[in-house]
Amino acid sequence: MISNKAFILDVDNTLINTEGLKAYWFETLHSHYKIRKADYIKEYKAAKSSTGFLNIGKLSKNLHIKDNFFYETPFKKFLFKNSLIDIKKLQKVGKVIIFSLGDKKYQIIKIKGSGIEKAVGKKNIVIVQNKKSGLKKLINRIKKNGYSEISIVDDIAYILVEAQKNYPQIITIWVRYGKYKNRFPLIRSAVTFETDNFDSAANYMQRFVANIRLPKSKIKLTVLKDIDEKQIQELISFTKGDNKIKKFTHDYERFKNLKTFSTWRNRKKIIYTLINKWGRLQGIIWFSKKSFKKYKFTFAIRTYPPTRGKGLAKQFMNTTILDFRKNNKGGIWLKTEEKNSRADKLYENFGFKKISKTEGGGIVMVLPR
Repeated sequence: MISNKAFILDVDNTLINTEGLKAYWFETLHSHYKIRKADYIKEYKAAKSSTGFLNIGKLSKNLHIKDNFFYETPFKKFLFKNSLIDIKKLQKVGKVIIFSLGDKKYQIIKIKGSGIEKAVGKKNIVIVQNKKSGLKKLINRIKKNGYSEISIVDDIAYILVEAQKNYPQIITIWVRYGKYKNRFPLIRSAVTFETDNFDSAANYMQRFVANIRLPKSKIKLTVLKDIDEKQIQELISFTKGDNKIKKFTHDYERFKNLKTFSTWRNRKKIIYTLINKWGRLQGIIWFSKKSFKKYKFTFAIRTYPPTRGKGLAKQFMNTTILDFRKNNKGGIWLKTEEKNSRADKLYENFGFKKISKTEGGGIVMVLPR
């Protein structure tokens, strides 16, 4: 099956630590050429003033050094941790395209020297001098080639806003690192996910299932496959402090601590999580391979404050069950407490049918295909 996913990745302060690179240049220039920091900063800004990106030729000339000083930088040292590993992981689920603003000669040398070119292939590198117009052309080309699920990762929020304006379904990920990390977009809802590192951005894209919208709001939440370490800790914390969970479920035994969670998870659970734009856990759904008549999988859903009671559970269930059924055959069933009328109503409205009562007073419900 050919993937319909495409990932557009920025370079500076997304894959490569450009702030660290600038600091390295200054330290080396000061050590070898006695260039003062004030002069370096002044000429660096001047070399960007007319285009918005660094003109290496102009900077070299104004500092009275050769261009090769910059071109021979050990760029690989400034890759963020796991950048190349994460790119390879993304390539297993979709097409990876590098989209970078800057001087073409310098960007090519930097991307090649860092190892990014080898990882993605030369034909998947796009360098532009105007990111706004260049992005529109790139997305149109990607869509024309059959990629319908497109994600873009950038450290500059307004680029993500531009992408959302023209393509509302695009998945926008803001890596908040460097000089633009606190320059918020005018349209806050244009950002699907925020993080301070590419590693978590890549994790998000690999696990992505769908976005769902909070009713009567512009707020978007994301359904992801599986659960990460941070979300496990949040799950344990929620379980300990949630009286409704304690009253109607056995989650306190399941999620009492990391040990009990691991024991539970190792029983072949298929897990989906619901998170907000900052990656915080809002809900969880899981399926267990346990048969009841012709129904092979049990189902469970939990939502946590502040999402609970906001009309999201049905969307969360629908999105998750559709994805689950792509790779798993067999009916779905659940057992609920007879006194938990709110949960019963949710399941019945979704399409579950009551078929029997258990000895302990619970109710068995099944979901016909």
